[in-house]
Amino acid sequence: MSKFAKLGICLGLLFAAVYFLFGPRFWLDSIYGRDGSETKAAVLDVVPIGSRIETAKAAMEAKGFRCRMMYNQRYSGDEVSGSQRQIEYPAADILWCDTGDRPYQGIIISKRWQVIFEAKDDAVARVAIGVGLTGP
Repeated sequence: MSKFAKLGICLGLLFAAVYFLFGPRFWLDSIYGRDGSETKAAVLDVVPIGSRIETAKAAMEAKGFRCRMMYNQRYSGDEVSGSQRQIEYPAADILWCDTGDRPYQGIIISKRWQVIFEAKDDAVARVAIGVGLTGP
């Protein structure tokens, strides 16, 4: 077997391991936007304002997020105008969805997506997004 064939097999196995470890959603799904505004636009395409909270939870969990209801909680989200500023919101009932830390550009740095759905009368009233890099 030639060196190129061995290299091709090794690269293929490496790609398959990364694919199965982190899943295809991370790279292929637009819900994992580069920043808060891209992510918010993608989330609102999947879960528009007025959707049922149960629908939002099911949709986000299908995209790889872990979600849980929290009651009478203050929350914050990225300002979508492009600045690095956070917007603080008053206490409300929220569905908090989080990806946890996902490897990003190496082992030490991770990226995390958080999507918060404010619930009013069991429907989505507002969406706040947090996208950021995390490290040790």
